Amino acid sequence: DMKKLLHLKAILLTLCLSVVGGGMTSATAQTVVFQETFDKCDGTGGGDDQWKGTVAATDITNTLDNWTDVSGWTGVKVYKGAQSVKLGTGKAQGSITSPALGFNGAATLTLKARAWNKDNQVITLSLSEGTLSQTEVTLNNAEGETWNVVNIEITDATPSSQLTISAKNKNDNRFFIDDVTITVSTSGKEAAGLSFGEVTKFT
Repeated sequence: DMKKLLHLKAILLTLCLSVVGGGMTSATAQTVVFQETFDKCDGTGGGDDQWKGTVAATDITNTLDNWTDVSGWTGVKVYKGAQSVKLGTGKAQGSITSPALGFNGAATLTLKARAWNKDNQVITLSLSEGTLSQTEVTLNNAEGETWNVVNIEITDATPSSQLTISAKNKNDNRFFIDDVTITVSTSGKEAAGLSFGEVTKFT
């Protein structure tokens, strides 16, 4: 009986240690800190899978706040697409700059982009404060191809950091962008939810 009692004590001690030492679990979630859908843009091109011709003809460079979810965007040669924007013309370089992103540290940038059919494929991205894991992206530009989904890591951002997306070349570097989203990882501790059930007496 003494052996059984010692064995039971060892089991209970191990159980207590495991509850104290490992009773908390880590949980990681993604929180959206910045999002622009361009869904207010009711033109043609981009969101309707049209990438050439007479689409996205309305210049909204000076009225961007009317067409964006978040106010404060600025740009050069910005045109209204279908729930998206087109940047640039055949002979002029286009770009767009976000308002202040409003977060500190590290995050993940996701956006959709696609070149005008047969135009130059490379666009550039920059951050006014902080670092991007990638500063050039090569986009689809052929008939039958759709959006590229771009994922870039941000580090050392400040609340006043601004993102600029631009054509790399001056001529024939038109492109569309959509759904600019920035997420940060948030982790916290939560109880593991262990229970001893109906035990009311220990010997």
